[in-house]
Amino acid sequence: MGQGKESGATTSSEAPPTGIGAEPTSTAANTDLLPELRTLFAFTLESAIATQLIESPQLSSDVRALANDIRTAASAGQMQEFLVRLKRFAFKLELLAEDQAELRHSLLNLLRRLLVENITELVVDDRWLHGQIEVVREIIEKPLSQRAIDDAERRLKGGSL
Repeated sequence: MGQGKESGATTSSEAPPTGIGAEPTSTAANTDLLPELRTLFAFTLESAIATQLIESPQLSSDVRALANDIRTAASAGQMQEFLVRLKRFAFKLELLAEDQAELRHSLLNLLRRLLVENITELVVDDRWLHGQIEVVREIIEKPLSQRAIDDAERRLKGGSL
C-alpha cells in the first residue's frame, strides 16, 4: 500500500546526476549564461525584428529601446519591467501584422478589379493580352511569394504563356 511513496524515494545509489537539483551549481551556471542570453536576445531584436519594421518607425524605435533595456537589465525588477514592455510590444506587432495582411488583401482586390477585370472587358480579341492578364490573375489569386512573382515576371517578359 505504501508503494507509491517508496517508488518515488531516491536511494543513495539513485542520486540525481551532477548539476540537477544542486542549487549552487545550477544557479551559477544560469548566472554565467544570463549576460550572453541577454546580449543574444538584444541582437535578435535589433537584427531580426527592427529591420523588418522599416515602414513603422515607432515600433522600430520601440524594439531598439527594448534591446537596450535587456542589455542593461541588472535586477529582477528590471527584468519584470522589460517583460511587461516586451509583451506590450508583441501585442502591437501582432496588430501591425493584421493591418498589413488586411492592406495586402485590399490592394490585391483593387488590382484584380482595376487590372484584370477591366482590361479583360476592354480587350475581347487579343489572345496574347488575355494570356498576360491570366498570369497576373494567377499571382493575385494565390498567396503571395517571391518565387511566384519571379516566375510570373519571367513568363511575362519571355512571352511563354
